[in-house]
Formats: sequence, C-alpha cells, structure tokens
Amino acid sequence: MVIAPRPFSAAILAGGQSSRLGYPKALLRLGTGHVLVEDLARRLGTISDDVFIVANDARVAVPGIPSWPDLIPGKAALGGILTAIEEARFDRVFVTACDMPYLSTELVSALARIDGDVVVPTVEGRLQPLFAMYSRRCASSIRERLVSDDLRVVGFFPSVDTRVVTEADVRSNDPDLASFRNMNTPATLRENYEWLNGE
Repeated sequence: MVIAPRPFSAAILAGGQSSRLGYPKALLRLGTGHVLVEDLARRLGTISDDVFIVANDARVAVPGIPSWPDLIPGKAALGGILTAIEEARFDRVFVTACDMPYLSTELVSALARIDGDVVVPTVEGRLQPLFAMYSRRCASSIRERLVSDDLRVVGFFPSVDTRVVTEADVRSNDPDLASFRNMNTPATLRENYEWLNGE
C-alpha cells in the first residue's frame, strides 16, 4: 500500500572504528569540506525535521545534530537500529550507515511513502537493511533478538510487516544506485574519490 508522505526521523549509524580503514569511517572526507557524517546529516536535513546520529565515539559529532550512544552496548548494527527507533521523534525512522555519501534523498522519500514496519530495498539480490525505514512496532521484535544474541539485522524481518522494494523501483529514484556506493576499505575509498572527481 502506497501512502502520502508523512514526517519521519532519520538516523545515521556511526559505529566505532573501522578495522579495515583504521579509523572511524564517519570522519572520512571526500573533498566536500565536511566529514561524511556531516554531509549525510545535511542531506537528510532537507527531507526530515529530526536527524540524529547513533554513535559511541565522542569524536563523531556534528554541531547542532543530536548524537545518542547505543541503548544496549555491544549489539552491533541491530542495537543501533533499536537505539534509532527509541530515540526517534516520529513513529518511523530512516536508518542509514555513515559510509553512504551519495545517498539519494529522492529514494529515501520514496521509501517513506510505502507503508510497513520495515521498508527495505534490494540491490543485486541483497537486502539493504542499513538503508531502510523502520517503525516503532519493530522494537519488541528487535529486543527479542538481542536477548537471544541473534544480531542479524534481517533476522527479525519475518516477524513484522516487511516490504521489499525491488531493484527496478530503486533505480526509478536512483538510476546509478549511487546511494549504495559505500566505503569499507582503502581501495573502495579511492574508487569513490575517483568516481566523485570523474577520474
């Protein structure tokens, strides 16, 4: 069921230090003059009145943007999603990883128009749970998973109303799938820099 847009929160998960990069990905720069997490916060601020960061590292801070530590430490991305849901001002919260600098606000807005407890895109046959919309109704199912120490983000999806957005529908709002160009290694960081600068 497609619904008219309604207000939603937006949370940036900026977990700890990247073992492959050697420092927090949220603090990377790609030539914009700002660190990644600030670029994301600015972009999301054009479509949401409630943008915040979930981070345990005090270095990952943006002036004027609230930042919350994990409610339950040591529970990886799933714990971060629970924190985002609990701290969100609105009933639904868009959750993104901090290393997605080319996030399409058009795509995020499209996800917000789809009803469901979880609205998650699929790209190249894989669900993208760190670029997805979550409702407050997910909280109890997530807590159950955390208690059993099942930290797979997609593990609770069958227990809630989950809507999967096809890659074709994703491409209608983000033709090049730029939103999903993330940075996990020095090599992908270089690839993104070259892509951004047309090298």
